[in-house]
Amino acid sequence: MKKLCAGLIGVLVLCSTVSAVDFGLSAGVGGIFTAGWKDAELKDEYKAYTQSLFATLGGLALPDPADASTLGAINKGYFDTKETSLGGGIWAFFDATYAELDAALIWNNISQKVNSSKLDPTGNTKDEEPNYLITQLNISILGKYPFEIGKKLQIFPLLGADFQIALTDQDDKIAKDIKSAPGNNNKAPSLGDFWNSLWIKAGVGADYSITEDLYLRCEVLYGIKFNSKYDDDEAKYWTEDLKGVKNGPDVRLGLGYRFKTFGK
Repeated sequence: MKKLCAGLIGVLVLCSTVSAVDFGLSAGVGGIFTAGWKDAELKDEYKAYTQSLFATLGGLALPDPADASTLGAINKGYFDTKETSLGGGIWAFFDATYAELDAALIWNNISQKVNSSKLDPTGNTKDEEPNYLITQLNISILGKYPFEIGKKLQIFPLLGADFQIALTDQDDKIAKDIKSAPGNNNKAPSLGDFWNSLWIKAGVGADYSITEDLYLRCEVLYGIKFNSKYDDDEAKYWTEDLKGVKNGPDVRLGLGYRFKTFGK
């Protein structure tokens, strides 16, 4: 993380020495649309309880070291997990010509499809399609290099980090679903461990001046997500780690105001 921040600062310093665009300060608000996809293939063993009150039940149970004697592997193979998220919300930004600091309040709908039935020779396990609604706060810092095109238009490439922080989960559905899964012993991670994560994002933006001080800003970015704590912990249970990496775009549109420009 320290290396990433140092690299961003270095890029900003370099840009400020060569760009002909006047340095200025501005801020604005608008809307944001986000999307994300993850398509993972995991390798697991189908586990059935052989000695317990659940002798007649089966499921994709994670091994419990304290009760390992009650589990027997009766089938091996792969199952697929597909995740799609779509969200929207309020976006605010502070701009210092070569850097942008953003905050966004986003309502994110997460749909999953877990294709696990092919692992279960008894036919007791069915494919699952859970759906969740998470409210999250995203805070990002982006380096940018503006180019002027005519008197009213600026375009700029963007590169930086976006921190995704979970605030609420509607009806605590994530925790309830994880607790109820076979082998989880009625335990679930915190919402933060499940969802909080770092994204690296790159893209392009444009400003169109309405007046000398007022402008429209549009940005399109694409990002790749690093694992949350839950992702890392969960991957340890599989003989092969997650192959899929969550990724997706952001589209942002806002109205900005220049309250200070140096060099004019």
